[in-house]
Amino acid sequence: MVSGSMLARESNRGIDFCGGKMNSSLRGRVIAVATALVVVLVGGCQTTPTRKTAMSAPNGAVDPEDYLPVDCLLPGQVRRIGNTTYLTPRRPVRTSAIDCRIRGGEYVAYDRADYRWALKVWLESAKQGDPEAQTYVGEIYERGIDGRPDYRQAIEWYRKAAEQGYRRAMRKLGYFYEKGLGVPQDPVAALNWYRRAAGLEEDGLMYATQLRAEVARQVRLRLSELERRLADYRRQAARLRQALQETKRRLNRLGEGADAPLRGELERRLAEQERALQASLQREKRLRALLEQKSEETRILRRQLESRRKALAEAEARLQQARAELDSLYARLETTRSSDAARARELEQAIDERERRLAELRDEVARLDAEARQLRRRLASGQEEVALPGPSIEIVRPLAVVTRDTKPRILYRENEAAVIVGEVEAPAGLDRLLVNGRPVAPDEKGRFRIRLDRVRPNMDLRIQARDALAREAVLEFTLVPEPPPARDEGDFAGLEFGRYFALVIGNNDYRHLPPLKSAAQDAQAVHDLLVERYGFRSRLLLDATREQIIAALGEMQALVGEKDNLLIYYAGHGKLVEGRGYWLPVDAEPDEITRWIPNSTITDLLEITKARHVMVVADSCYSGSLSGMAVPRPLQTAVTKVSPRWVKAMLKRRSRTVLTSGGLKPVLDVGKGRHSVFARAFLDALQGSGSLMDGYRLYQRIVEPVRQEALRFGLDQTPTYAAILGGGGISGEFFFVPRTGALADAAVPEWRPADLAARTDQFAGFSSFSRSSRRLSPL
Repeated sequence: MVSGSMLARESNRGIDFCGGKMNSSLRGRVIAVATALVVVLVGGCQTTPTRKTAMSAPNGAVDPEDYLPVDCLLPGQVRRIGNTTYLTPRRPVRTSAIDCRIRGGEYVAYDRADYRWALKVWLESAKQGDPEAQTYVGEIYERGIDGRPDYRQAIEWYRKAAEQGYRRAMRKLGYFYEKGLGVPQDPVAALNWYRRAAGLEEDGLMYATQLRAEVARQVRLRLSELERRLADYRRQAARLRQALQETKRRLNRLGEGADAPLRGELERRLAEQERALQASLQREKRLRALLEQKSEETRILRRQLESRRKALAEAEARLQQARAELDSLYARLETTRSSDAARARELEQAIDERERRLAELRDEVARLDAEARQLRRRLASGQEEVALPGPSIEIVRPLAVVTRDTKPRILYRENEAAVIVGEVEAPAGLDRLLVNGRPVAPDEKGRFRIRLDRVRPNMDLRIQARDALAREAVLEFTLVPEPPPARDEGDFAGLEFGRYFALVIGNNDYRHLPPLKSAAQDAQAVHDLLVERYGFRSRLLLDATREQIIAALGEMQALVGEKDNLLIYYAGHGKLVEGRGYWLPVDAEPDEITRWIPNSTITDLLEITKARHVMVVADSCYSGSLSGMAVPRPLQTAVTKVSPRWVKAMLKRRSRTVLTSGGLKPVLDVGKGRHSVFARAFLDALQGSGSLMDGYRLYQRIVEPVRQEALRFGLDQTPTYAAILGGGGISGEFFFVPRTGALADAAVPEWRPADLAARTDQFAGFSSFSRSSRRLSPL
């Protein structure tokens, strides 16, 4: 059987398949290759050699890992021009492993984290000017071929794709300018790239988003320096407590009839001391969290390294045994070859099998050795240091408007005071916050409020945040009057929203981790609400393992079509290690990271999912690591009305967004009644809506209730809403269409099992698959 690699070797010998005369032997070789290729294409996955590995599923079932995306090289096409037969170059595609095998493609099976293969797949097409391939090459350099990102190379490839109008590359460039990766940090350039990627001007709409500025440069401090700073903050907090107590005693001694000016001065001093104490405690809390996170990451890396060393030793022992067995077979063959031809043929077959096994073992040893070396480097490079992020500023409201080659603009209503609400973060400690040169005092959570009673048109504002390490984040924008309300744009009649699917996951009963109280109840309630009120076809997974979650994601990927909507809700444990987020299934072990589900796996799956709009709702610790890029939002100050023109524009575009319960911080598993704080707000917002609601308005409805309820438990928890990094979304939005009220007759087609007849046979390996109905039984 002719494989894709054999065809590549044939083409590498310099055979010209395109045009010209061919001699008879060459023509014969071409026809032979073409015939073999046709057999490969017709035979599908049956022509792929089957080898038993640790990843193989039992009893012929589909391995859930087969649904994970791979960089696949498909065979070339056999074409004829007149009497000339030729073979086109192999074609790169990003698809699932099982789809790649079915189509006779080639991919790396044993080490999907090796970006060298991915670069080999896409580089040639990228050099030929394919913008999709250029974007993939940019992403490979962004992630780092050897684990170290090369942002300059990534930007070069993103620019090439963006210049051809490829919007995904434009969004990537916006993200790089926003974060200052490989280029000087430039919020205006970032927002302009986001605006161009959104393409809203084609529909006569403006791009609106939240403003954010941050210092991309991280300072690496030795643990000893960080511990010294922590001790300083503790001593400072102790001095502030002492001063606070002294002020309170002086106030108590004064009594009610004391001198009013003196009492007022002491009360003012008391308020300032309380604010200073809270700020000092927050700085201490942030540094303590960084130290605890670093300690946990180091412990996990050490456990991983020990596990790899043990696996490497076992693999090397198996390799030595296989070599000895092979040597013995060769010796027996030498003595048997001349005396027993039949026995010699049996030994030759056995030797071939041992050679294949030996090659697999060599690959396994090489992989484990590479993983162990990488873990040792990571431990050695960061064991005594902690990366301290710089300060950041974000304008929470109102939204900013982005236009070409100008500063971002924030709208205000004439004859009314302009109120700007923002947040500032400075893990190293905030030295000062200035607005047009004047100091502003944020609260203990870093939130600040600017009220401007007299605003002149085109008034510029400059906000500066400087931290204790002298790093400064700057945000500049212009205040402009809000335009008059738009004329009535009609209703939503005739809009096609597509079908709605959901995968709802709730994990309570962990086998190796502390159990949760509300995740399963939250998932059940969300599932019921989506089905009953919004008409979703929803699958509910409770206490799901890693294999079950990945399998269900793969099933959903195959179920949805190009006009459909998919919501994924996850409630359970989450983890953040070296800036990478993970979902923890119920069989996750505390220090075995290979049993966790990285966020990158989720985003890769969403990238190849056909659904037009996808929203991930993640109620877990550190879920904010999924998000990162700005989402285009409707330019309306009210949150109760959705513009039909905006909806029409969003329905034409793909979206991949994530609503998280608490950013890059721990979140509460408790709240009112049986649900978490986030789940309660999420359910209330959807249950109370009788009209069309987009993802951003859903976020607006839950952010303050979650904040306020979390504060009752002493936790700073703020939901986030953003585009998913690398998820393949461009600039659309996710819409919730209730089955009751004004939208009861909106164009949301019914789900029909017959539509899936041609696409579900690949689920035959799952117990949930029913051949009689040709669908997954939970749906």
